[in-house]
Amino acid sequence: MRSLSGVVTMQVYLYYSIYPKDGWYFKSVVTVIWFVDLLHTLMASAANWSYLIVNFGFVDINDHITWSIAVTVALTALMTFLVQM
Repeated sequence: MRSLSGVVTMQVYLYYSIYPKDGWYFKSVVTVIWFVDLLHTLMASAANWSYLIVNFGFVDINDHITWSIAVTVALTALMTFLVQM
């Protein structure tokens, strides 16, 4: 999960290095997508922490959707929309 965000960060760095003359619109779209991906990774990590560390051994937690999972789903939809645009 985090390694894929590292790949995205490297792609953003290479984009800014290779295409410095691109317009502000494309650069801002790339930055927004990178930021949404960063938030998505943070929320997925928070969900893993909640399920695997904080609630270790509590089987009933599997029936509950934490707030970080809900935010992750919303960020996935937003990122999909932005990339498809």
